[in-house]
Formats: sequence, C-alpha cells, structure tokens
Amino acid sequence: KGYIWFGTDNGAIRFSPAAAVVRPTLPSVFISKIQLFYEDVDWRKNKIQINRLTNLPENLILAHNNNHISFIFSGIYLTAPDEVLFRFMLEGFDENWSPVTKLNFANYSNLPAGEFTFKIQASANQRDWSVPVTYSFEIKQPFWKTPFFYLLYIVVGVGSVWLIYNYRTRTLRNRSRILQEKVDARTHELQEKNLELAKLSLVASETDNAVMIFNESLDLEWVNTGFTKLTGYTLAEVKKARGTQLEDLTSNPLVKEHLDECIAERRSFIYESELFSNEGRQIWTSSTLTPIMNEAGKLTNIVVIDTDISLRKKMEEQIRASLEERGVLLREIHHRVKNNLQIIISLFNLQTHYVQDPNASKALREGQNRIKSMALIHERFYQSDGLSKIDFDDYISRLTENLLQTSGINSGNVALKIITEKISLDIDTAVPCGLIINEVVSNSIKHAFNDGRKGEIVIQFSKISDTNYRLMIADNGVGLPAGFTLEKSDSLGISLIQALTEQIDGKLSMESSNGVKYIIDFSTIHK
Repeated sequence: KGYIWFGTDNGAIRFSPAAAVVRPTLPSVFISKIQLFYEDVDWRKNKIQINRLTNLPENLILAHNNNHISFIFSGIYLTAPDEVLFRFMLEGFDENWSPVTKLNFANYSNLPAGEFTFKIQASANQRDWSVPVTYSFEIKQPFWKTPFFYLLYIVVGVGSVWLIYNYRTRTLRNRSRILQEKVDARTHELQEKNLELAKLSLVASETDNAVMIFNESLDLEWVNTGFTKLTGYTLAEVKKARGTQLEDLTSNPLVKEHLDECIAERRSFIYESELFSNEGRQIWTSSTLTPIMNEAGKLTNIVVIDTDISLRKKMEEQIRASLEERGVLLREIHHRVKNNLQIIISLFNLQTHYVQDPNASKALREGQNRIKSMALIHERFYQSDGLSKIDFDDYISRLTENLLQTSGINSGNVALKIITEKISLDIDTAVPCGLIINEVVSNSIKHAFNDGRKGEIVIQFSKISDTNYRLMIADNGVGLPAGFTLEKSDSLGISLIQALTEQIDGKLSMESSNGVKYIIDFSTIHK
C-alpha cells in the first residue's frame, strides 16, 4: 500500500509518505537600528522616547535638515540563513518595492518634508514573502515655511503699511498744529521716543544675537528671532523643553551669583556659557546680563543678550593644539640635537684611543668638553616645560661638576663655589655662555692648580638690569704669566672666550691679583 515499516526495539513502526509534507516557513524580519547621516543617534539624549520592544524611537519627528536616514534590519531563517532576501519601500517616497537584495540596510537621502512609512519584507525563495514590518516617521517643514512664519510675514507687511499710514497721519497732524507750541513740543518728544523704541525693537528683532527678556520674577517672557535662529527654539518650545528660569537656559553654574551681583550693583555682567539647539548642537555664547530698574529702584526685567562665539572657541582650541604640537616638535629637536652631539662625543672618545700624540689627545678631550657643554644645554631645554628658556643657574652647577669629574683633578684640592640668582636664558644666549664657562673653568683646572696646590674656583652669575647680566669666574691659583694681555694672547681658549663674548654683545675684562678673574657683562640676544 505504499507504507514503509521500521523494525525497532519497541516494535514495528509504520511510516506514511503522504504525511511527510513540509510546510513552507517564512523568515522573521525586524528593524534593528535607525541612523542619521550614516551615524548612530542617541535618541534618549535628544529626549525622544524609545519603544521597549523594538528599541526604536517612537513618534519620530525630524528637522528638515535631518533628512538623510538609514534603516538597519535583520532576517532570521534558521532553515537556510544564507538564503534570506529582502525588499523594502518608503511609502510617501517610493512608488514600488525595491529590487530584491541580500543587503540588510536601506538609505534615503534628501527626503522632503512629509510623513513616511518604511516597509520591509523577507523571503527565502522570492515567492513567499513575510508580513511587512513597518516604521512611520515625519520630517518637519523648515521653520521659515511654517504657518507661523507665513503669518509673521503678513503681520510684518500689515504692520509696515500701518506704520507708514500712521507716520503720514502724524505728519499731517503736526502741520495742522504747528502754532500750538506746547502740543508740538510734546508731539516731537513722543516722536523721538517712538523712533527710539522702533530702533530698539528693530535691533532686538533682527540682530543675529539671541535676546531673552525675563520679568521681575525671573521667568522668561520674550525671545527674539535671533534666539530662534541660534537655537531652533521658539518661546513656547524653549519653555517646554528647557524651562522658564535663567538657570535652566545656561550651563554656567555661577549664573545665579552673577545675577544677584548685577541686581545689587545695578550693572551689566558678561560671562560665557553653553547652549544646546533643538538638534542637540553645542553652541558657545558670550552672554551679557543686564538688570532693568524702574525709577523707584525696583527690578522690572532682566535682559540677556547671547553672542555666538563657537567659531572663536574652535579657533582657540586650534591655537592651543598648535602650541602643544609646536612644543612637542621643539622637544624632539632638542632631543635629537643632544643625541647627535652625544654621538660626536662618543666618536671623539673612540678617536682618543688611536691618537698617540699627547697634544692631539688633549685637543680631542677639550673638544669633547665643549660639545658636552652644548649637549647639556639641549638636554636642559628638552627637560624644560617652557621650551623657550632654561634655568641657567642649575645648568652652571651641572656643567662645572662634569668638568671636575672628567678632569681627573683631586676634588679635595680644588673647591667649587657657585653664587647665582634664579635666571633663565634663551638658547641663543645660553650656548655661548655655557661655552665661556667651559673654557674659563677648564683653563683654571689645567693651569691654576697644576702644581698640586689647593684652591677655589668661584662662579658668580647675577642680573644687573632687566636685560643685562654679569658673569664672573675667578680662581686663587698661580695667576697669569708676567706680561700677559688679552690683545697679544695666542691661546685658543682665550680666543674662544673673546669670540663668544662678542657673540652675546658682551664686554670682557680680566684681573690677575691672587689668581685670575674674568668679568663678562652682556645682554640677552632676544629681548
């Protein structure tokens, strides 16, 4: 009869092929995410309620410039997950279903204002399609195309006609009462007042600055069109979304103290704060808070004028970032110069092992010390926070200690005394000064105490005026040879000291009584 029998431990089982009819199943489809301009949106931050079941925003109403929307969706079909296909359409925009696709997203850009419903279906065989899953949303008209603004245009037009008519009527009335001196004076006064009020009204209404007026109870009662342009809120919308008090409309935590101070002292106060538009855009403003008093000295209104300074804030941030980047580059330059000088010192050190001539070896060591003095300056600049100047008093201590250590002289025989003020120098001044100290101290170590006598080297660095300094280096060693003069000296060290002194526009003088004393008066290169 067409049955199939199976023999099992539990007996014979009959199987009917007619019962093996596989019922067709359809994929399940759902919308998982909605994006604006290809980016995820924190709808809760925009104060939009989220559906607990779908995790999608409810009653979504978008501004006219948020008209690039993407739908991310998924289809579940366990029998053949790779065979899931989709088709979708946007009612109010599309006339037909989209071509069948495996892609799980749909993008719509430059949507016009209106109401739309997104529909998505899934299929595994392109014949049987699931029940459409829908999502409805709305894109608002631009505020300048709303009935309120059309009404405003009409009111402004009628008001302009009325003002012109009123002005002509007043002119005729003034001409007819030209002989009535008191009435004419009063009318003239009223005209001036009205003109002033009209100008103030024009400024308050048409300026790009946002103007808010609070009553004596500090409740918001009026905003100008500049406020609406800046934030996107009308008076009713901002009251509903943010509140009516000044503290509700600003991020400045001290606004209450500023307000009390302004009222007490009857003066304006300027502060900075953040505003957020109805689209969540951050706006930096400079706010002027002004109390308005009546003749009795009682507060009647508070006027707040906000100026958009977002561009200035952005430029300040860019300048701050540029300065930080400049600092990093300068540090890297000083670090690399120091490393290169260290390499040169190492090459000199290697060379001394292959030089048999004592004079040549001595010259190489002197060259090493000179390069070390410059490398130490770049090291101090690399470690400095300011980067443009270093503490020269600390540098003198480091340099002279290094010279004593590398000279091989007994530290018990030669004492080092440093007397310096807290002085900072730029690199163009610090390098020549460091080389001068290196040469003078090296000469004292080599010549002043070469017979094993004990003595002292004194370094004094002081500030004479805002831009003038004095460097004094002295020792109580053997002194200069008889007949020595700066002009006739052929010593390389003395020549270097003279050249470096000229480089910093300095004046060099020497004294030879109870040792040798160098006095150098100079000014900074960069004033």
